[in-house]
Amino acid sequence: MKTIEKKIPVLKRISLFLLFVVVYSCVFLDSKEYPETVTAGEMATFKMEIHVQPVGGAANGEKLIIALLVPNSWETETESVVTYTSSVDEGTQTMSVVPDNVLPVNGGGLTWGAHLKNRLGVGPNVLSDMKWVTFQSDKSYNIGGGEYVSASVTINTLVAEDNLRAKIGFFVNHSSDGLSTNPDNWKVQYSDCIDVLDGEGLVTDYCELQFNVVQPINATKNDFLTFSFQGDIAPNPLIEAQEVYLCAKAITDTGAEYEVCGMEAKAQMTKASAFSNSYALTLWPGQYFNIPANETLVRIEYSFTNEDGTVVIQDDTEPYAYVPKCN
Repeated sequence: MKTIEKKIPVLKRISLFLLFVVVYSCVFLDSKEYPETVTAGEMATFKMEIHVQPVGGAANGEKLIIALLVPNSWETETESVVTYTSSVDEGTQTMSVVPDNVLPVNGGGLTWGAHLKNRLGVGPNVLSDMKWVTFQSDKSYNIGGGEYVSASVTINTLVAEDNLRAKIGFFVNHSSDGLSTNPDNWKVQYSDCIDVLDGEGLVTDYCELQFNVVQPINATKNDFLTFSFQGDIAPNPLIEAQEVYLCAKAITDTGAEYEVCGMEAKAQMTKASAFSNSYALTLWPGQYFNIPANETLVRIEYSFTNEDGTVVIQDDTEPYAYVPKCN
């Protein structure tokens, strides 16, 4: 277990804050537990211990709100069980996914997931291919001013089959606040990097910047892909290049290979700014590689080169690889 001061094996506990049911309150998440590693295709458990010290008058008809930031591949909306016990309840209570037609009070018409993504983004993660999944208590509460409330929340959710590393986000709020601008009424924190093991495909790293990024992670030959060379994260020989090109080869389900590599105009990457060493190129694989309509894209191998091909950035001695997870 891990606390702010102390680490204990298998699970980690970190300080976080949770708001329960009162409009004006001091909120505390005394501890949170999460696994250091999870197994692809199996359930993972997250726990939060919270208490709140209300300030001001009583609140009526309040619901507890929590949300998890998870990779898009996780089916957290449909494959989760969320429960809690509290000092004002008898027995275990349940939570359900907030329906899309139940909008946060301060969301400006956005759903909870969209409002959270708009305000909080993906936290310390470096890939945007993540989502906030929001739950509310099935029970409503009337809480008196000055009442002390504590609760223990347990989230069991199914981990997808993809190999990856990510920092899970944890958000807590109450229904009448709806993620306002007052941070006393909501809190958010993130786990350390959690590894998903024994899954399928290449490992996608949401935790740390890499020279190479391809988004979206789930795509087909009919989706637009953005290849990025993040040359600002560390010294590299392409910093001196006047132009940077994508050298890429598409491989299909028939074993056919389609390559675009060299000083072709369509392979030239766009520099982020005059003061940046990062470049990007957005392409449509089917058209870019001239993939026949009856073939399915299964893999793209790629590297980054300078204008004459004498400098190559790749994964050690091999090209980087992108494997679409949707066909």
